Amino acid sequence: MGIRATRHITKAQFNELKSLVKQRNIDAVIQYLNCLCNGWQCDNKDPEIQRQTSELAKKYSEQSSQVMAILGFCYLYGIGVDQNQKEAFKLFQQAAEKGNGLAKYNIASCYWNGTGGVNKDKKEAVKWFKDAAKHRHPRAMVALATLYRNGTGGVDQNLEEAFKLFQQAAEAGDSLAMFNIAFCYYNGLADIVEKNQEEAVRWYIKSAEQGCSAAMVSVGISYHDGIGVKQNSVQAVRWLQEAAKENDEGALFNLAVCYAEGNGVKQWQEQAFQHFKHAADLGSVESMLELSRRYEKGDGCPQDINAAFFWVKLAIKNGYKPKDQEKDVIEKYGEALKKSKSKPNDTLGFSDELEMHNYGCWDFEEPSEQLEALGVTQIFSQNIPGVIPPGS
Repeated sequence: MGIRATRHITKAQFNELKSLVKQRNIDAVIQYLNCLCNGWQCDNKDPEIQRQTSELAKKYSEQSSQVMAILGFCYLYGIGVDQNQKEAFKLFQQAAEKGNGLAKYNIASCYWNGTGGVNKDKKEAVKWFKDAAKHRHPRAMVALATLYRNGTGGVDQNLEEAFKLFQQAAEAGDSLAMFNIAFCYYNGLADIVEKNQEEAVRWYIKSAEQGCSAAMVSVGISYHDGIGVKQNSVQAVRWLQEAAKENDEGALFNLAVCYAEGNGVKQWQEQAFQHFKHAADLGSVESMLELSRRYEKGDGCPQDINAAFFWVKLAIKNGYKPKDQEKDVIEKYGEALKKSKSKPNDTLGFSDELEMHNYGCWDFEEPSEQLEALGVTQIFSQNIPGVIPPGS
């Protein structure tokens, strides 16, 4: 067949896969399901696409352990089926018994995160990560490498083994592995890897071309600051725009700064405001603070002391700790709010108090809890990537 599902798949290739699926080509079924799960040349948030995904996975799950693992993914997240984590874990187990690396990786992730109807058990998770890595599953190698690098999860630190696993996963085309290799070159890794910013940027670009939004941001910042590459503000904006399409909050924040300063793009405060707003919607505390400042001054938006107070309070709720002099300003916001006749949802577009209460996931006590609940992968941290869509 030859067609592999990636984010770069063309519409013509997608349609060819669809035709081959009708011919019951199992390789085509797997690649087509990868497209449906990841939203490549389709809208994976569309209920009809989700229904097609689960129905196709059900139809071919007995013929392929990979499809069985994909069906488990559907049950884990309720994609086209009623969410059933225990059924998901059972399918992962059945596929793992047939030697499927994706299923083994997802079992490891379930034990690590306490999902799939099982309790958190990091020792068991590490066992499954190692098993999946032996089967050359790229993301399992990245997860295990992260543990070796940080010396966490009951694993002794082994920087040499960590870098070797990152290299093996990168050779298999894993974008996160490429990103981590870039990070190692950028900062150096003990006596294993010498600091080399030019090599770091080369790996950041390779990762970015495979769709890693964090790498796109790193490439953008490298071009912006002239680190490891010749300074080029226009290229910086181009890469930040690519990452912004992936809803990367860091990209949106940095792109907003470019518009605010007119760096690499025409200065446009209203557009800067929109990017800060988008980043804040995704949980960027820096953007929340910038929105507060802009609403106070009327910078790129109508002046609104009410909205300014809302955003600074939301930033505090999400972990920002104001300095003593800032506390006085926040108190003034509060006093102005009490005197104001308008309500927060008059200016912020909330339909009712319930929607406003849920906005920004502000019931979480710590920002890290919010990120974990939203499924955000923190590549530099000790967090292990969770259950992932097949083929991603």
